Amino acid sequence: MSTSVVTDEEKLLTAPLRPMIFYLALPVLCEQLLNFGVGFVDTWLSGQLSAEATSAIGFGSYVGWLAWMLFSIVSVGTTALVSRQWGAREYTEARRITNSALALSLVAGAVIGVVIILIARPLSMALNDSPEALEATIEYIRGIALCFPAFCFLTVGSAALRGAGFMQTPMWVVVIVNILNVIFSPALVFGWGPVPEMGVTGIVTGTVLAEYIGALVLFLIFWVGRGTLQLRFSEWTVTGAVPRRIIRIGVPAAWDGILTWIGQFIFLFIISKLDTSETGKAIFAAHIIGVKLEGISYLTASAWGQAAATMVGQSLGAGNQLRAREAGHEATFQCCLPVLVISFLFYIGSDNIYGWMHEDPLVVERGSGAFRLLAWFQIPLVASIIYICALRGAGETRRPFWINMAGVFLLRLPFAWLFGIYFDGGLIGAWIGMYIDTAFRALMIWLYYVWGPWDQTVV
Repeated sequence: MSTSVVTDEEKLLTAPLRPMIFYLALPVLCEQLLNFGVGFVDTWLSGQLSAEATSAIGFGSYVGWLAWMLFSIVSVGTTALVSRQWGAREYTEARRITNSALALSLVAGAVIGVVIILIARPLSMALNDSPEALEATIEYIRGIALCFPAFCFLTVGSAALRGAGFMQTPMWVVVIVNILNVIFSPALVFGWGPVPEMGVTGIVTGTVLAEYIGALVLFLIFWVGRGTLQLRFSEWTVTGAVPRRIIRIGVPAAWDGILTWIGQFIFLFIISKLDTSETGKAIFAAHIIGVKLEGISYLTASAWGQAAATMVGQSLGAGNQLRAREAGHEATFQCCLPVLVISFLFYIGSDNIYGWMHEDPLVVERGSGAFRLLAWFQIPLVASIIYICALRGAGETRRPFWINMAGVFLLRLPFAWLFGIYFDGGLIGAWIGMYIDTAFRALMIWLYYVWGPWDQTVV
């Protein structure tokens, strides 16, 4: 066992749980909100261009979400293993896992990027009828795919740091990415000074530049070292026992992500067929804006979920199963307080929010009512996310996979088609499937977290 100890991190296992969860979650919350800011700026910029541009950016964000879930092949296993080793004070092993994970991240990002570039056109053709929207979507997707190696490196490197309890470092990297995106993207879209006006191309170019600079900053941080987590190129390997352990944990989470994304793609297809007239474009744009706005709840839940994952993994590594179980409950309780406020603001401000996000009054009309109903389901949404993150921190990825599959394919899609298309319920009708799925998954995940044997998982 290594004796190189970072004493501040030992407090995670000995200090009162409530302040420690908050201490872990707050930097991640700032990071997630800044991440949301990157997508938010892109969506807002597209809203100043056209409904076709908004649809392109929105579908591009779905592709980015798919990539993020595919990256979980590496990131989920990284957090689970690093946190276990850190809790057991096996710091040298934590470093070895981190270096293998960073090597895997570059390979995964490059492979996934190439695949997305190749399938960008058929994916886009399934959801776009107009030539303008189709070409804008293809251009945005292929551009975003170029930054997947950097995006994956950022995702996995941040996962390793969080597993060790270093929550603030990824946050500052994202601050840099966000600032650069806010500068680059508008400048390239509207043509500031000598910079040419590039439209949708400017949005994606600004985002790609910001992501690669952020990845370089994180690389330099690992080069200098954060605690015992330091670059050792001799430990960069994509074969052997350590990469196999990372992938074994991450594969169920990745399949969860892939199949969930397929379900969401089908859901998006249902949305695109709610109305085949010109009104359909407004409905689709309204859906994209609603999903983007709901990202505030997702990212808030992700912050406390990451805190729970770190605490669960480190507690199990230290042999404290009771503290591990309490971590998920405490993280959920803390997160529900701000999300109650978010839900209230969504409910009372739906019309104004949509009016600010898009200039087309038809988009506002079709989206605001459905979004007002969605406000009631934010608490179940964040609860399910946090408990799943906590389970993944323990290395338990299989049961959440089956629960998610049941929710998406047995509830969300059938009910979305039934109420949205068959009964002609429009966006609200399609979103009924989303409401039912959210409530179901929250209940089932909670039941398994309370009574399941997940704290016995071997990683």
